[in-house]
Amino acid sequence: MRQMKGIIAGLLFAWLPVLGSPQGPTSETLDLSRAIQMALAKNRTLAQSALGTSIGVLDIVRAETAFKLDVRPELYLDAEGGQTVAGGGLSASKKLPWGTRMSVQGLMAGASGDGSSLRQKTLLVEISQPLFRNFGTLIQEEPVIQARHNYRTSLRALEIQKDAVALRVVESYESILQLERQVLVEQASAARMEKLVRLARAKEVLGRTTRVDTLRAELLRGQAQFRLESIRERLSFEQRDFAELLGAKPDAVFDLKPTVLLEVNVPPLEEALRTALQNRLDYAQALQDGADAARGVRIAGRSLIPGLNLVARKSWTAGDSLVAASTPFNQWSVGLSLDMSLNRKEERAALEQALLYGSSADLSTGIVELAIAREVNQQRAAYRRAQAELKIAERNKDLAASRRKLAQHLFELGRSDQFSVTDAEETFLLAENQWLAARAEASLAGYRFLHILGTLIETPDDLKPGSVSEDR
Repeated sequence: MRQMKGIIAGLLFAWLPVLGSPQGPTSETLDLSRAIQMALAKNRTLAQSALGTSIGVLDIVRAETAFKLDVRPELYLDAEGGQTVAGGGLSASKKLPWGTRMSVQGLMAGASGDGSSLRQKTLLVEISQPLFRNFGTLIQEEPVIQARHNYRTSLRALEIQKDAVALRVVESYESILQLERQVLVEQASAARMEKLVRLARAKEVLGRTTRVDTLRAELLRGQAQFRLESIRERLSFEQRDFAELLGAKPDAVFDLKPTVLLEVNVPPLEEALRTALQNRLDYAQALQDGADAARGVRIAGRSLIPGLNLVARKSWTAGDSLVAASTPFNQWSVGLSLDMSLNRKEERAALEQALLYGSSADLSTGIVELAIAREVNQQRAAYRRAQAELKIAERNKDLAASRRKLAQHLFELGRSDQFSVTDAEETFLLAENQWLAARAEASLAGYRFLHILGTLIETPDDLKPGSVSEDR
């Protein structure tokens, strides 16, 4: 029997860690910095946008292939009148940034039929150069430049989205901390209301208070319980949204460390505006759109110029001629071709359209500058106001707490009525919630100010306004 008891005790001891382990998800301790890092690395929306930027990379590769060496096999077979002609070889061509295209073609052909056999080897060299309208890098490299700018646009959009996600993480983080503190405040208030109900009932029995006072105390207790459940539900929803922001499972639980109130050195308005114009990516995008529009005007203006192509060819042929009428080129042949329409309405309309796009882009840049100036000014004022309101709310909270304690003490001594206690309790809850909201807003105001300046998170320098320039 003792041996059996020892075996059972051993099994229970071995299973204690399993039986005592929590069934729900384990919580992970996070600070605000780590939460932002997790969101930037694992947020699903950001991951989808990052995949979208890969399309821009492929567009650049496609555009740049126009200037790569192009090698192609050449094969043909022709049968006519009892004679068969077959040939093959390689051709190679390359386009230069100013429009010059050089091509080399080497062919070996043979003919058979009617008891005869012919062989021929041909080497053909051709150089073409567009003049006037299509000459130069402005026209020839436009597809590459546009593909690169589109890629930068997608990168800027991704960075702007990252900045928005980081700010959303801060807002959700502070909201969770505020709700957790409100839960503690409401729990303490519900406990005090429960104590007040018991005391009111006891005094009602002794005839030292009325039934109305007891009912009021019970009503306040019920309201405290209702607020507590409501805040707990809001906290649950906020925690799920926070987990989704971080790319975690919806039921993931995080133990958030309290934040230190962010103190921002608020510069003068001119310096703050200058910082924003140096870092805001939406302003950089507006500048790039303006540069693209200006370049579009220059390209549209070139369309009014006649297009002239200069082509030079030379071939070397060895062996019997396959076709009697063929004449091998022993000298360079040079030719010109003109591409010009006498009806210029379409080109003039394109130029007018490009000019309108340019004017619109200039206006958009000015609108963005004014919007940034307005946002900087407003957020500077909001930050200072939040700091001042926090000090007032903290002083009011301390006064309301002192009043609540004094009213409770006097009521217990019988030197005050119950209405004074309940009124002080309601005032304290209001002041406490106002302080919690002011504390969260003061912290968020600093991060929002950094967000307006474009310095909330690090962004690549080659995407900022200083890197924007008009390409050729």
